[in-house]
Amino acid sequence: MLLASGYCHDLNNALGAALGFVEMVREDLLPSTTAHQDLGGAMDSLVRAIDLVGDFRSICQHGLRTEQTRIPLIPLLKEFGKRLGCGQRGQGGRWLQLPEDELVAWAGLTGLHQALSGLFPGWPDNCGDWEWSLSLTRGRPPVGGEADSAAGWAVFRLEGPDLARWELAALPGLGLAWGRLGGGAAAPEPGILVAWLPLAPARGPGPPPASGMGW
Repeated sequence: MLLASGYCHDLNNALGAALGFVEMVREDLLPSTTAHQDLGGAMDSLVRAIDLVGDFRSICQHGLRTEQTRIPLIPLLKEFGKRLGCGQRGQGGRWLQLPEDELVAWAGLTGLHQALSGLFPGWPDNCGDWEWSLSLTRGRPPVGGEADSAAGWAVFRLEGPDLARWELAALPGLGLAWGRLGGGAAAPEPGILVAWLPLAPARGPGPPPASGMGW
């Protein structure tokens, strides 16, 4: 469901671009011409296709699990890397640094995907235009240290020279998204974003996550 929703997003972007080009060509034609009328039909079809893909994406998103559950983080981040055009070792100025041991979060899948997407401006279409690095480690939150998680914390650190352009506007939304997961987010210095969420215990179902912490 998660991949299907992402593919629907990409497909709608392609359909939207096609619709824009058709509209520009049609504007250069006389309304009385056959080509103008045919392109009008093509625009109607593209709009309908965009609506259908949007409906399908809504169905996919509705089917995603929202309850708190155990989510392995490394496979999820590797999938993000593929969507963003990088590998674990990195290429093109975009790279992931992942731990050797698996970290399992205690969160809702939909909420976690939305929180991760919020770290990247223009996800996923415009992320190839800027350099960044994302690391995942087991650690402690940089703020709100009075709260604790018995199983520890997953800490995400995003760095990039372009982050400072948008992070001030993005911080409130990121704080809410990561806070809903029982974690939080902060910008310790320009060009760096840090987010965290509680890990699941090694065995058995996880406890309710700690209170959300933002900044």
